[in-house]
Amino acid sequence: MKNSVTLRSVRLLSLAAVLVTAMFVFSCDNSDDDIPPGTTVAKTYYVCNSCIKESEALAFYDNLSNGIYKGVFSEGTLEINVRNNFDKVKGKIYLANQQIDLIEFSSSGVNGEFKSTLRGVLDGYKFSVNFIVNPDGTNPRVLDFSLPNRSIVSCAVFKEKSTALLEVFRGKYFVKETASGDDSDQYDENTGQNNFKTNDPNEPVGAIRTIGNVDLILSRTDMMWVSVATMRGSTGFVMDHGSIVDGRLISDMSHRVKGTLISDELNNLELSASSGNMIYLNGIRVR
Repeated sequence: MKNSVTLRSVRLLSLAAVLVTAMFVFSCDNSDDDIPPGTTVAKTYYVCNSCIKESEALAFYDNLSNGIYKGVFSEGTLEINVRNNFDKVKGKIYLANQQIDLIEFSSSGVNGEFKSTLRGVLDGYKFSVNFIVNPDGTNPRVLDFSLPNRSIVSCAVFKEKSTALLEVFRGKYFVKETASGDDSDQYDENTGQNNFKTNDPNEPVGAIRTIGNVDLILSRTDMMWVSVATMRGSTGFVMDHGSIVDGRLISDMSHRVKGTLISDELNNLELSASSGNMIYLNGIRVR
């Protein structure tokens, strides 16, 4: 079975997946709650000092099948290097707490397209990733991709060009309630901040529980993003995508703001239609 996702087919998967977890509305943020009233303090947003600042894709390969590709799927993210600066194809899969190396097993031209089979090992079990792309680097996709002892995953893959770095973010969704049951006044929609102090950029103080995770790839140059969210208690996932306008991630599906991007931090807050609770999203750049 083919379960690849490309730029042209993201919308179809998004609509199918969102039905599974339509009860959830995305969101979040964090800030300082122990600042004396009337004091003006600028929040220090997260910066990923270990993350690269410019694309490592070589300009010579911008319109060829060689180069760097990054993808997001229901278990995490992946990166495939098609002889960008190596003699062989190689890659990595990034799960929540694991990194898996992918090694080239075979590569060939198939009907004018470049195809490479990479192999990795997870929990002692071998698995394969079949990657295929047009000769000009368009329409990259992963075919028949599944991980050992896990459900079959769908993967959206994009080519990174020398002029447009693709950044990878990972975040969490939280539910927090106040005594009144309403804490919406603690969020500033204009600045993307709320009045919660946090020592961990992934977990606002007062969040009573984590309800889900999200992996996201974005390009500030191309002003685009795509995300896959998984919610606890659900076997499905939600794939979303859209544009970046003035630092806000606007969904092509719902036309709503799904996050505010400042520095290497992503925050948002929205009301859950099903529970009436405020749901917070906090994510940081990881690569």
